[in-house]
Amino acid sequence: MGRPALVSWLLVAVLAATSAVAQRPQAPVRVTCRSGRSCLARAASLDRLPAPRRDPSAILAHYVRACELGAATGCAEAGYLLELGAASVPVDLVRARASYERACDLGDPIGCRNVGVMRLEGRGGDADAASGLARIERACESGAAIACDDLAVAIVQRRLGETPDLARARRLFERACEAGESIACAHLGAALVRGEIGFEVDADRGRVLLESACAAQIAHACGDLATILEAESHDDGTLARVAGLFERACAGGDATACGNYGAMVEHGRGGLAADPARATEYYLRGCEREDPAACFGYAVHLDRGTAGLTRDAARAASLLAAACDQQFGPACSVLGFRSGASHRGGSESERLHARACELGQADSCDELGSIRAEGIDGIPRREAAFQAFSRACEIGSAAGCAHVAAALRRGIGTERNLESALRLAARACRGGNEDGCIAFAEMLGRGEGAAPDAARARSVLESACSGGGQRACERLRR
Repeated sequence: MGRPALVSWLLVAVLAATSAVAQRPQAPVRVTCRSGRSCLARAASLDRLPAPRRDPSAILAHYVRACELGAATGCAEAGYLLELGAASVPVDLVRARASYERACDLGDPIGCRNVGVMRLEGRGGDADAASGLARIERACESGAAIACDDLAVAIVQRRLGETPDLARARRLFERACEAGESIACAHLGAALVRGEIGFEVDADRGRVLLESACAAQIAHACGDLATILEAESHDDGTLARVAGLFERACAGGDATACGNYGAMVEHGRGGLAADPARATEYYLRGCEREDPAACFGYAVHLDRGTAGLTRDAARAASLLAAACDQQFGPACSVLGFRSGASHRGGSESERLHARACELGQADSCDELGSIRAEGIDGIPRREAAFQAFSRACEIGSAAGCAHVAAALRRGIGTERNLESALRLAARACRGGNEDGCIAFAEMLGRGEGAAPDAARARSVLESACSGGGQRACERLRR
């Protein structure tokens, strides 16, 4: 399974909220400090205690008191504890957001950044993109490098307008990376390697940045690095490292990496033992984090009842539909063929194959062409069929090229063009399509699109016959 061409440009919240564990009522914490500074010092002292004696509720109480006394850091730290939760501190996103807001009002850049993210994402209160982005921008200008990365991501995502200022985004990524924010270096590295968001390709620098970000435990940097290495080389040593990087990225929360590692486990690549049952564990892990490719891998086995899974066709269909909605072409294609199995010319089958075709699935482009050529209620749509077959040919389908060649040869759905027909029939033949080989040989023999060449026509049929083409063999016996 592949990875998207652009690294996932998602805003990174401070930490995802976790479910609070019900606790026995705690005795009130006695707070005796009288200044923000002394409360902060006491909270830090309590935080350094060994685990059995460390009491997060006492730490929180001192940070809250420091906040009340005007210490911005106390407000930010209290927000952090409330957002994360701890053994004796239940998650409270409403209070966390209020604490970050107070920290921001008192001039703390990280408080501004964190409340900005919460406002942007609608956590702890209503979503308010405009005010959230304003606070993130304020944090960036006040020196919070992570906020500069958030702002750059927002620009790329078009949250600041439909015409993104990519030059500004590039400056912000550079600024945040230079300030030591590893996640910004990961974003910058991926963009440099691929020449995205207006950067000229600089693979060497990009890889160095991804390597450093991966070493700093930025999971998607490890996943992006693995994807780049896999595209560059398939030798055993490289693939072993790729597998290790995907596994590491998956452990760090990169859903796409979980799906990619699952695929390597399933097929025994990178020195791994082929183990479909173990692969489904990684597919499921990625799917639970909403990666469409991982959901597709899991759904395929779930639908067949293979790799140790109990067959559940309904759940498999639901996962495939969700993956298709996330623009994962193979899922749309599978659903299209399933829909067509019972009603080949139905609008649902055509719709699914059309989406899959747009997403680069050549087999769906071929099927879409066939559906349109056959038509509904016996009325063919030849021009639309020609367009679908042309798309199939463009993205590597030999069968699609054979269909386009046939249409050009006869002028069906398009103007007749023998020279183009001959060229595409030759391409289809080189791709192993028997129809293409037979058409190519016929045209050579008859001088359609080029001067007659009987010897070459026979050679084409002989090659197709030796490759298993029964109809080509029959033509030779005539």
